[in-house]
This record gives sequence, C-alpha cells and structure tokens, in this order.
Amino acid sequence: MMRPGVTGLAQINGGRAISIKRKLEYDVEYYDNMSFWLDVKIIWITLGQLLTFDVDKANKKKAEEINARKK
Repeated sequence: MMRPGVTGLAQINGGRAISIKRKLEYDVEYYDNMSFWLDVKIIWITLGQLLTFDVDKANKKKAEEINARKK
C-alpha cells in the first residue's frame, strides 16, 4: 500500500482542477511505474511549480471558481 505524501502525479498535473476519476488514474499510473527516478521527477517538477507560482493568477482563478459555483 502506498502512503500519502505531499505531492504526486495528480498534484503536478492539475491538482484541484482535475476530476477525482483522473486523480485516481494518476495514482494507478504512479503505482504501476513506481521508481526512485519517478519520485525524483515529481519532486523536481513540484519545486519548479513552487518557484514559478504566481499568487495573483492563483487568487484570480480561485475567485472565478467561487463565482462559478454561486451561479
């Protein structure tokens, strides 16, 4: 059994923006291809996303999601 972590394929490929079904598909893909180098790749991409994160863009996107739910 895999233990949950702070990042993963689903998180680096859309995070909250993708469906639960797609997240499960990423979990299965990870399980089928588990390796040290895949973990290194995921961590590397995560670090890159953190370093290039645009707070204003993320806040605007979150506000749009909240407004869409209200409609």
